[in-house]
Amino acid sequence: MDVDEEAERVSAYAWGNGIAFGEAQPTNVPLPLATRGKSIRSLAAAREFSLLVTQSGALWAGGSNCSHWLFEEGSEETRKLERVDLVELEGQRVETVAAGRDHVLAILEDGNRLLSWGQNNEFGQLGHGCTGLGVVRPRAVALPLRVQVRQIACGELHSLVLSVSGVVFAFGDGSQGALGLGNTESVDGPMLVEGGEMRGMPLRAVAAGAQHSMALSLSGSVLVWGNARHGRLGLGSIISETVLTPTMTPEPRELARYICAGGRHSAVILRRGLCFLAGDNQYGQLGVSPQKVTTSPSFMPLQGKWRMAALGEMHTLLLAYDGSVHSCGKNDVGQLGSEGVDAGVLQSVSFPSSEAVVGIAAGADHAIALTTHMPALQAPSRTQSLKAGQLSKMLRGSAEGLPRSTTDSGLQRGGPPATTFG
Repeated sequence: MDVDEEAERVSAYAWGNGIAFGEAQPTNVPLPLATRGKSIRSLAAAREFSLLVTQSGALWAGGSNCSHWLFEEGSEETRKLERVDLVELEGQRVETVAAGRDHVLAILEDGNRLLSWGQNNEFGQLGHGCTGLGVVRPRAVALPLRVQVRQIACGELHSLVLSVSGVVFAFGDGSQGALGLGNTESVDGPMLVEGGEMRGMPLRAVAAGAQHSMALSLSGSVLVWGNARHGRLGLGSIISETVLTPTMTPEPRELARYICAGGRHSAVILRRGLCFLAGDNQYGQLGVSPQKVTTSPSFMPLQGKWRMAALGEMHTLLLAYDGSVHSCGKNDVGQLGSEGVDAGVLQSVSFPSSEAVVGIAAGADHAIALTTHMPALQAPSRTQSLKAGQLSKMLRGSAEGLPRSTTDSGLQRGGPPATTFG
């Protein structure tokens, strides 16, 4: 990744449920993750583990290692962040990863190879053409020949693969319609999603929530499918609890550039930086008091302008253009990165004054951020004194290697810094 000289070192911080990044206790303060000087290019957060990919293509992980599905050596069930030692990954250069509840997808070789593995493959979420309850070692996903992978996304028990040509494949648990195949059957191998209002529409990005899915077309339209309860699909008042094929959202009406899916809510960011949220608001994760709105079946505007979002099970993270991070929603284990308890009120996540955030990911109840060192911005008034375009330039450089689940310009392989969660 070519970046500005000042922004070449990308570090990682984590907060919330400590188990998910190898800490014994939860924390509401972002903790620096020990990457031994390695610069990070992408990240993913799941229910009880976290993944980082270094600039050299090495995969690091921390968190739950039940059944030794992430690490072979050592007996600890919870591991500090360290390089994954699975023999199948030796000598492999990983580009980006996505993670579900207990499975992982990894893009290799400029999108020409896709590997998956997990603690189990009960619903076919690994895409190997078979199912099973035991630990599954890394092996190739059974994609059609000559399919080059652009981006990947994982829900709890389903997976999405977006090709360079703009078509999406789905596999895994279909019981909630999250595969978009027109039924509630599970499939153990990649199936082309082509029904509903997606038919013939080229895509630029996909996102996977726990039990629902989203897609962003090249023209900026948003499509959704899967579990529709709590209004998470943003389709307005619909009778059905599941939407089995891709359906275009009526709101927002302007062109979108970023999509994101969480536990029971979804986010869309427009090309002007305006963010809209829909779904469950039990803990204020839509940025408004649950006393005013308990659920929103339509996308609601959020004040401010935002570069990207990451959604956990019951919390929301937002990255502003000045490199600051804000959060709202449930905060029982510190996943908001602050001591705030006011439901529906955006909280500011504090980082060292010289660090600007360039990527965020939300697990079920934890979060990870990638930061770049910006010595010129050490003064407390850094956001006020910043010249127009200076931080934007550095963010673009530092984010060139990040996963692009729902990217700014959609020109790179990967996914949103990864709002994967499991």
